Amino acid sequence: MPPRRPSHPPPPPPHVPAPRPSASATTSPSTADIAKLLECLISDPEDREFVARCIATEGPPHHRLASFVILTLLSQVVEKSGVPVAAEHDGYKIPFRLPPHLDRHNDEDALYPLRLARGAMQRVALNDARRADMLASAVVDGPPHHALANVAMVNLLHALVSHLEAKETSR
Repeated sequence: MPPRRPSHPPPPPPHVPAPRPSASATTSPSTADIAKLLECLISDPEDREFVARCIATEGPPHHRLASFVILTLLSQVVEKSGVPVAAEHDGYKIPFRLPPHLDRHNDEDALYPLRLARGAMQRVALNDARRADMLASAVVDGPPHHALANVAMVNLLHALVSHLEAKETSR
């Protein structure tokens, strides 16, 4: 008769560390926390809440948490630097991206209430309008949580660089 197998696996030896939780095991950042970070970029509270919800609750947990970390740190740098940040009104529009089977229903007015700073794209493209358009397309491409977080981060960085440049020029 074969030896009897235990019904439960034996506990790990005491020297083996417990597995660390991964980002996917953690919770999402709070929509309210993200909305607070977006106050300077989106003036309307309902629009801000919508964009914050897309960033905080859509996509893989590691994207949500990474966006939260980067947006938080950028916001702190902007705030501590005294950088004035205003919502972009004439920036690149960010269209809703729909799956191909729904794209035929896409309305030209189906835009997110956040714009990508044109000046940021022109700066990176060295004032080459065609290249700026291509770069803008890359920044806003992808799922909403990714595109909206990218735009918010680029806009904050653009405000910071523009502020530092203005300070340098005024010396």
